[in-house]
Amino acid sequence: MRSGAAGARGGAAVVTVAERTPTPEQFAAIRSPNPRRTMIAHPGTGKTFALVELIADMLERRDREPECITATTFTRNAAGELRERVIDRCGGRACGVLFGTSHSIALKIVRSRARLLGFPSRIVIYDEQDQTDILKDIIATLKLNRCTLSGARDAIEDRRSGAPGAWEVQELHAAEEYEARCRRAGAVDLGWIIPLALKVLRTDRTALAEWHRRARYLIVDEAHDTAPPEWALYQMLEPVELAVVGDPNQNIYRFRGTSTAFLRAAAAPPAEVVFLTQSFRSTEPVVRAANNLVSHNPEQPPEKLRSAAGSGNVNAVRSSTFAEQATVLVGVCQHYLSLGSVGLLSRTNRDLEFQVRALRGAGVTVRELTTPRAFYALPEVRAFHAHLRAVYNPHDEVATRLVLAHWPAAPAPR
Repeated sequence: MRSGAAGARGGAAVVTVAERTPTPEQFAAIRSPNPRRTMIAHPGTGKTFALVELIADMLERRDREPECITATTFTRNAAGELRERVIDRCGGRACGVLFGTSHSIALKIVRSRARLLGFPSRIVIYDEQDQTDILKDIIATLKLNRCTLSGARDAIEDRRSGAPGAWEVQELHAAEEYEARCRRAGAVDLGWIIPLALKVLRTDRTALAEWHRRARYLIVDEAHDTAPPEWALYQMLEPVELAVVGDPNQNIYRFRGTSTAFLRAAAAPPAEVVFLTQSFRSTEPVVRAANNLVSHNPEQPPEKLRSAAGSGNVNAVRSSTFAEQATVLVGVCQHYLSLGSVGLLSRTNRDLEFQVRALRGAGVTVRELTTPRAFYALPEVRAFHAHLRAVYNPHDEVATRLVLAHWPAAPAPR
């Protein structure tokens, strides 16, 4: 069972939905005979449940081979959750279904043909900090005084995509040297994985045939945040059946080069488009406010979100200072709601600092959920990881340099 609750001054409304009973909208998406289907899934409308039931329908009613089903999600956590829920629903047969992000699937393609690409079989992945360290060393070692980190990164990206760019000679030199060092180390970074996978599929007919079978039935989640290389990868896979899920109102990664173009293309005829509009998460006033907020969006779907979670309140308070905001927040926390049901969202952590201090000063217990520094970015964790990488791949120059930098100094002689 999945439940959602909303609290308000006038009471709380709770809705419980039996996950084994799809709504008519979900049922239409799950049982559609169209080999091209697109779900426009608004927030809180049971999208993940619909995906689980869709895969279950493929395995059980339509008897699809699990080894021919591939489901991509935006994050590894989402892929793991979807996999667990499908296995819970369908049992061991679902273990053959491939779940992952577009990058993790592309990495499987690259590793399967690493030698042909000029890499050792043990490819390692460089993160953003690794790339920064290498570029800084290249700029310093080669004395590229007119080259900037951002310019070098842009030149690297354009070289991979084949896009023309008016780059300085030094920036192109840095990009070429960076690629050469990565190849010597048997390493790829995140931005290189999909272009390399596309190269494999375009040049190796055997690999292309293997992945045509592996992704014969392809499911793409969070399609509203698809970058052009990912779109090209899905096109190369040429699925017999394609199910795409997204919401144009949730495209929030445009600064990373994503767009809703793939979602729009997937929803074009002859595809069948199904709208999931019944929200089990938010009360009717919250849904109405959300609809009003996004109503001006140029890609606003014709079907609006509606609530199945009962009534509640939405109050807008105008304030000119953080102090005024804090006064309102303290009043709400002290007089209206139980503390465990109050959530405070802010655009930035800095904006939140004044309110948190005011609440704590009034005796209100506050638990902050700010994002901590990434675990793998901690210096001691990076050093430990570098030791493992150096053992795994002795050609990894970045890892070796980190190991030497953190190697304990010999004790001074007495």
